[in-house]
Amino acid sequence: MKLDLSTYFPNIENIEALTPDGRWRILQDWLAENPEYGARVDDWLRETPEEVFEEIRSLIAQEHGVIAAMIMTGSREMQEQIKKTIEVLQACYRERKQIDKEAENARTRRAKRKTKTISKRSTG
Repeated sequence: MKLDLSTYFPNIENIEALTPDGRWRILQDWLAENPEYGARVDDWLRETPEEVFEEIRSLIAQEHGVIAAMIMTGSREMQEQIKKTIEVLQACYRERKQIDKEAENARTRRAKRKTKTISKRSTG
């Protein structure tokens, strides 16, 4: 039995090799195609990879049966793949948060410079 983990995660084979923007786009595209996972991914951001693994194992048991979940649990490779994917997804959100923060700081600096330039012109 072969489980297709791409049902539960976006492009898990390629997501690590991409740039932060590339990872973010893939994740957003996948969430647009799988909106039922939106709240679940939000929860995964606050959980450990081990907790997420247990959730995925439960999902697989519900969808494919207990034997599939047992096979997955017994597969060290699959466990590591799922845990690594969760770590990458969590990093993706941290990277996006940092990028957004830097962009906001740049906008604030530009606005302050613009205000100073206008003030100098009006007092000069």
